[in-house]
Amino acid sequence: MKIISPEKNGESILIVEDHLRTREALRVLLERKSYDIIEAKTCRDAVAILSAPDGPGVALVDWMLPDGTGLDICHAVRDRDFGRSIYLIVITARDGGEDVAQALAAGADDFIHKPCDVVELMARVRNGLRKLEIERGLRKRIAELESMQKKGKA
Repeated sequence: MKIISPEKNGESILIVEDHLRTREALRVLLERKSYDIIEAKTCRDAVAILSAPDGPGVALVDWMLPDGTGLDICHAVRDRDFGRSIYLIVITARDGGEDVAQALAAGADDFIHKPCDVVELMARVRNGLRKLEIERGLRKRIAELESMQKKGKA
């Protein structure tokens, strides 16, 4: 598990990949966009990082890992309530439509094939971040409305 913080843009991304060169390539690409990068090589480390209250909102998750699969991570995240949304992108060399369906059924929000096209990967990361921002805004607004409702009943 490794945390790397370039000039912060306020968003952190978890890269879960056991293959060093692939992990480094993803890190370099995302660092260029000034994302805070957190790295993990195992399912166990990934779930621990994502479980933290201030954990990353987006995770790029390899399908095959030493202690399980990226789908195990998806299941673990979706089976718990972290009090925040986490956008999961499964990255794999598997390319069958059945694989995509299996990843989405496990709780992945998106799926991308290796080797990743840089433009496509960045578009998918931005899409995930946009979705998280919308969800944060909704959560904030709901909390405001609930507070107003409680004050009205008091």
